[in-house]
Amino acid sequence: MKHLQKIALILILLIILFMIKSCKELTPPVVTTFNVSEVTQTTAISGGDVKDDGGSEVIKRGLCWGTGPNPTTTTTASDHSRDGAGTGIFTSYLTGLTANTRYYVRAWALNSQGISYGNEVSFTTNPILLAALTTTAVSMITATNAIAGGNVTSDGGGAISARGICWNLMSNPTISGNKTNDGNGIGIFISSITGLQHGTTYYVRSYATNNAGTAYGDQVCFTTNCISPDLISPGNNGVLDNGCNGIDEIMSWFFDWSNCPNATSYNLYVKYPGAKNPTLDIIITDSEYLFSQRNAWIAYQLRLGWTWKVRALLNGEWGEWSNVRIFNVEPLNTDCFPKKVNDIDGNEYNTVIIRTQLWMKENLRTTKYNDGSFIYNIRDNTEWSNLKTPGYCWFNNDSASNKNIFGGLYNWYAVNTGKLCPVGWHVPTDTDWTTLINEYLSGMNVAGGKLKEAGTEHWASPNYGATNETDFTALPGGFRYSNGLFGRLREVADFWSSSENSTSSALDYGIDNLYEKINRDSDPKNGGFSIRCIKDY
Repeated sequence: MKHLQKIALILILLIILFMIKSCKELTPPVVTTFNVSEVTQTTAISGGDVKDDGGSEVIKRGLCWGTGPNPTTTTTASDHSRDGAGTGIFTSYLTGLTANTRYYVRAWALNSQGISYGNEVSFTTNPILLAALTTTAVSMITATNAIAGGNVTSDGGGAISARGICWNLMSNPTISGNKTNDGNGIGIFISSITGLQHGTTYYVRSYATNNAGTAYGDQVCFTTNCISPDLISPGNNGVLDNGCNGIDEIMSWFFDWSNCPNATSYNLYVKYPGAKNPTLDIIITDSEYLFSQRNAWIAYQLRLGWTWKVRALLNGEWGEWSNVRIFNVEPLNTDCFPKKVNDIDGNEYNTVIIRTQLWMKENLRTTKYNDGSFIYNIRDNTEWSNLKTPGYCWFNNDSASNKNIFGGLYNWYAVNTGKLCPVGWHVPTDTDWTTLINEYLSGMNVAGGKLKEAGTEHWASPNYGATNETDFTALPGGFRYSNGLFGRLREVADFWSSSENSTSSALDYGIDNLYEKINRDSDPKNGGFSIRCIKDY
């Protein structure tokens, strides 16, 4: 019985408690607002804590914010977030903010009894910074144009509305002066600079503009090239004057570099038609320069179609070449160059100009050195073969038949005295021969035909490829072997050079009646060959 009474008492108490709770008044939720953190120019993080649901389930919660105090979820100027339901802590992300702006924030929560707001907090978004950028080195520089550019590596938090490069004659140029406009946004851009002055130093900086202002990259400088100089003489299609000074020809180029006053040196380049290499490619230092080239080096057949140009060195860089000028050369003043020359014996020789060289066009036939001393005439074969000193002979020891046409045959020991040719002349070096053959006559394979006398009056048939277009008139005087025997008169023209090949041999050049080519050989020094003298220059 007592047990049943206890149970009844408990049930009565529970009913009373239920009735008391059911009679409690429902209220809106209780919520607090957290401080704002991780603030940027356009975003931030905050949140809140719904501490009490007010007796009714919290169906929505979040954060509201705006630029004015006491933001609400319904205020037109405010934004709000929805961050779940129920009681407890929640986090909210604020986006779409404006840089450098003060905002007010409140947490909110909604139940059946209505919406409630937490305490208000405020914060200010970060300001927009100036952009960060670099300036690209200037390239493709001409007299009036150049290429530059830059790289915007950071927009500073604000949109890049303009970018490009600016330049001036003074350091630290700004967009108030000369500038380009090369789009917007971050990244690499390329700028074309035009309308520059020749031979002038400019300063360049990249720039980028956002809401924070205009930022500048590092400064670089460059100097424009000189414009083409004034080529005064010879003018285009003009005639180059060949003046005479004693026995020399003087040829002059004149140009004016006033267009490039800061240049430190100049390059003069002159080339004749068809040549592999220029005749002149020289560096000079005068702002106005008169160039004189002495000696007979323009043959009549090579007078037409020469070209020349110049350029300047400015700040360590060669500028643009001037326009090429074409000119012709007047015929040589023959009074400046001997048409004939005499040896110490009184023998007279015709001469021929081949480009830069003045040659005898006949084989040497002197019996004396140019100092008047006699050359030993060796007739005996055995004596010839044993000779280690200077000597000469006539072919087959027959001066009457061979001297005047074919000249003498000299061993190399006579050549090596340096006294065989008339004063002011010399036996050609190997370089003299190779210059003639390779630079002037297009090489060994065809030079023989261009040098040897045409026809068969003196050459044995077929005298293949002979044109004598150089007027050198090579004659086939044959040779004397080192054993003293003679050979190949009218078939071979063999000419010594003054260049030694070894202790027992020297270099010579041979032309054959059967071939168009010329051969470069090395033969014993006691061999007997013809001599062609060349003028000293």
